[in-house]
Amino acid sequence: MLLGGKLVHGGANFTIDCSVRDMTDQGARVRLAGDVPLPEQVWLIVVNTGKAHEADVAWRTDREVGLRFLNEVDLTQTHGPGGGHPLRRIWLEAAAR
Repeated sequence: MLLGGKLVHGGANFTIDCSVRDMTDQGARVRLAGDVPLPEQVWLIVVNTGKAHEADVAWRTDREVGLRFLNEVDLTQTHGPGGGHPLRRIWLEAAAR
């Protein structure tokens, strides 16, 4: 599996592109372009699916990060929790590319 993704933190003030290497219902392994500092909690937006996953950073190597999912939001919804979510704008911009 190789999907386009974005890691987001800081109230959507910080985003970094990543590739989703493996993903289950419980978490994901993502690859970054470089060694970027991350906080203990991030959001992973999977651009292809329109899903945003709130996650804990479970482990980290130089360029790979293991995430444990805590919560999921469907950003494709125009109403409900996903429709007004602050990450929806980031997903829409990434999906338009």
